[in-house]
Amino acid sequence: GVSLSGGTVTPPGKIAEDGIIGADTIVHWQKVLGAPTLDGEISGQLPGAEDYVWNVTSDWVFISTGQGSDTVKLWQTLLNKEIDAGLEVDGYCGEQTVIATQKFLNKVLNAGLEVDGILGYQTALYLQKWINKQL
Repeated sequence: GVSLSGGTVTPPGKIAEDGIIGADTIVHWQKVLGAPTLDGEISGQLPGAEDYVWNVTSDWVFISTGQGSDTVKLWQTLLNKEIDAGLEVDGYCGEQTVIATQKFLNKVLNAGLEVDGILGYQTALYLQKWINKQL
């Protein structure tokens, strides 16, 4: 991006690469995955997943009765297809889905991520870079 008073300008139609998976990132993630609904929300996540999913906003819904997210199911399907991840397509973004995400990003973007199952800043940042490449 172009540097303006310390920040960067995000090109039109792209998302900010800020290492935080919030509504704008989610909408564009849904778009590139071909999701039927672009609501900017990762719904139906179980509270235990918060141990692995750090760099996210309140647009991720953690609830004990969580039924999983259709967006996460689409992502798990892509990971299974692209890197033979062997994930259960259940819509829950837990440790195994994050590990597969890190392996995928290392493969396609040469990200050099530590495969630790934590969706932290670097993993979120490279996921945003991958999304932007698809837009």
